[in-house]
Amino acid sequence: MNKILLLCTVLIWSQSLKAQVNILGKPGHILTPSAYWQEEKHFGLNFAYVPAPYGINRFMGTVDHAENIYSARVAMTNFIELNLNITRIPALSDSIGIGDRHLDIRIKLLEEKGMRPALSVILSAPFTVAPHLSHDVLVASKAFEMGAMGSIAVTAGYGLPFYFGRLTKKRGPRIWDNLTVRRKSVSGNNYLNGFFGAALWHPWDFLGVMVEHDSQNINLGTVIRVKDWLLLQAHSYQLKKVGFSVALQVPLDFEPKELRSYGK
Repeated sequence: MNKILLLCTVLIWSQSLKAQVNILGKPGHILTPSAYWQEEKHFGLNFAYVPAPYGINRFMGTVDHAENIYSARVAMTNFIELNLNITRIPALSDSIGIGDRHLDIRIKLLEEKGMRPALSVILSAPFTVAPHLSHDVLVASKAFEMGAMGSIAVTAGYGLPFYFGRLTKKRGPRIWDNLTVRRKSVSGNNYLNGFFGAALWHPWDFLGVMVEHDSQNINLGTVIRVKDWLLLQAHSYQLKKVGFSVALQVPLDFEPKELRSYGK
């Protein structure tokens, strides 16, 4: 009986770790991603408030502003996810239109098994002329059970400090014309440039505490799982400014009404 209870607890903690998302709506922590995947395919929506001067999308130049980031994530298969972000700056809402758009894909390379960590890669859409949020990342995550103290998941990864894109919006007759490799910092993009790491501790299945190094700064945060489909997070950037996010997600692996009725 004790073994059954322990197994159930481990499964609950495991799903809590995998449901946790960062400010861009991807599985992760505060700014950093993780390599975890949920068992079922999900559709997720996320809203995050990032205080100045810790905004990560400098699409309006080098001036620091607070940001509102809206995200949508959909699992296309059991190993591919698409993620769309729209960044708006409240202080400039009358002059920026809809805001900056960013699209990327997340691919599962390895599942966590035994001592082997989960491994994923994130690839931003190539050929862009506006790499304000571009990030190409390899990330690994491993969870450890701690008995009555809950569980802890450790993540480490590396983000390429350059991007593959275009210098101008004008295209040549061939798809590779005007393409170049440039350092992200040239465009003011310092998001996930180099090595990063994070740890997420779940003392209970509904509560998580996290710390991360986002390749630039150290941040702290906490997450509360209000419902299976609702997560609330609070973030502290270098213990100086506070931000928050709200995440909603619904499973896509559901049976048609006829099959659900038949199974009752």
